[in-house]
Amino acid sequence: ARLDTSSSSATFCRSTFVGKAPTNVSSKGTLNIVDSILEGNVALSSSTDSNTVIVGKSTSIVGSFAAVVAGFGGRVDIHEGTFGDGAESLGSLVVNPGGTANVYGGEWKSKLATLGECGGQPAPQTLNLYVKDLDTKNELCDGSPFSTSKVVAFSCGTSPNYLECPQDYQVPTFPECE
Repeated sequence: ARLDTSSSSATFCRSTFVGKAPTNVSSKGTLNIVDSILEGNVALSSSTDSNTVIVGKSTSIVGSFAAVVAGFGGRVDIHEGTFGDGAESLGSLVVNPGGTANVYGGEWKSKLATLGECGGQPAPQTLNLYVKDLDTKNELCDGSPFSTSKVVAFSCGTSPNYLECPQDYQVPTFPECE
């Protein structure tokens, strides 16, 4: 499955995408993933001015290389779901140069990584982790347990930002999926 036009948007409700291509689902517009299953080498890639929102307790995104990749102008907002199976070679979430990931929740089976470029003027990557308590950092906004040991920076990757959950935080809803 591919969403390739920069002006389009799509919402996947209770969908399943299983593929062997380098990237199973590639987002270049607005993509909402609701209670869906994605599996592949890189299960989901969000880049080039895209904005991807992931919700749904039954969402499962698993990739043999990485489950979710944000980079090169892409933004991913993760609210619920299960990410990775612990066997990914790079991690459940990889934020590449120029990418932004906002993690509000979810069950993380393997690493959340920033991947940098050493030397030159690399575009920074941004990993924002929203936690209920900035001292313990052990619970995400949706109530999921979290461990800072899951976060890693590869090859000059930037450190994550730990931020407090917004006071009025709510998981986004998509009426078209009701």
